Amino acid sequence: MSYKICEKVCIECPFHKKSLKGYLGQNDNNSYLEEIVEMWQQEKPFPCHQKIDKFFTFEEIKKHSIPLCRGYISMYKNSFKIPRDEELKKLVNSISTEEAKEYLSIFEFIPYHS
Repeated sequence: MSYKICEKVCIECPFHKKSLKGYLGQNDNNSYLEEIVEMWQQEKPFPCHQKIDKFFTFEEIKKHSIPLCRGYISMYKNSFKIPRDEELKKLVNSISTEEAKEYLSIFEFIPYHS
């Protein structure tokens, strides 16, 4: 199996420039910002929040073909970061520059949700 990407954007996608500013859900620290940034920096896949109903390991995401978040993948393109993983790299390259403009870069994402 290989990774796949969501076909369209979720209205609530936190990586979209029109997302609710400053809100990423809640955990023990009241924000997932640091966790998402760390996953992005480590080039880990990030599944679409609307396609999952429980926590999955990265192997399970691939095995079950759970689509990765289109906004998260676009954030790589907007931040001029190409993942080392060949499959993730293909997904980043599949996003057009024009479409990517709808999403935040990592440099915009952090202050936008801080």
